[in-house]
This record gives sequence, C-alpha cells and structure tokens, in this order.
Amino acid sequence: MSSIDTEFFGGQAVKWVSGTTYPIDFIVRSTISPHNYVKITSSVGGTTDPSGDETNWRRLGAGAIKSIAGYSFSISSGNTSTTVTISAVNTSKAVILNNGSSTSLVYDSSANVGAFPQITTSTTVTVSRVNTGSTAQGYFTVVEYW
Repeated sequence: MSSIDTEFFGGQAVKWVSGTTYPIDFIVRSTISPHNYVKITSSVGGTTDPSGDETNWRRLGAGAIKSIAGYSFSISSGNTSTTVTISAVNTSKAVILNNGSSTSLVYDSSANVGAFPQITTSTTVTVSRVNTGSTAQGYFTVVEYW
C-alpha cells in the first residue's frame, strides 16, 4: 500500500476495496458514490463501502445532491392532510423544500399556525394543514444528499 499523501495528493484517491484494512487518515474513493472518504477509526477491514459506513469513514468535501424530485399535492375540502408517495430516499439525508401552496395550507389566521409537508417514511410525505377549508394545492421538492 502506498503512503497516504502519495495516494491522495499525487493524483486521484484509490478505489476502496472490501476487506482491506486501511490506517486512520487514509483516503479512498467510494465504489458507490462519487465522493472520497477518510478513515477515522483503527478498525480492521470492513465489507461496507465508505458511503454507507459513517462509523469508520467521513466524506471529504461538500455533499453533493444524490437525487432531487418535485411533487404536487391536493388536500380536499374538509380534510386536514394528504399523503404523497415519493421515490425512496434515506430519510436521515433528505430534506423538503416547500415550493408554495394555497393560503389555506400555509397559514391559518384563526389559529396563527402554519402547516407544511414532512417526510414520514422513506417513500411518503404527509402534507398537513390546520383548517379544513377549501381545497389546498401546492408543490414541494425532496432533496436527498449523499
């Protein structure tokens, strides 16, 4: 195995190999994600790619977006919520951007409380509102990071 500095600073990081024991501070390239990772523990070789092993590896550099998808929703008059099926995401690495909706969804002046979409499972988002007024429609984006 070459030195840590030579492997990374002399060019591209080496591709991670399952079962190989890497020293602390060794830098490898994931075989799954487009990122480099640095070894943070002295554990023996593992069989999990660094992109899925946050116990032993830390990603280097900024986190790129793995996926981004937009969705629309409609909450019928008389209802306070709806569920939208989304493409599967890792819920600990995903966020929702509320892209706008009708007034009755975003803000209920009588209760002074807003409502918004929330990731409820890896494949569902529940959009809720306080009141049950007219039909509320809107859009949100799910962004998943590596």
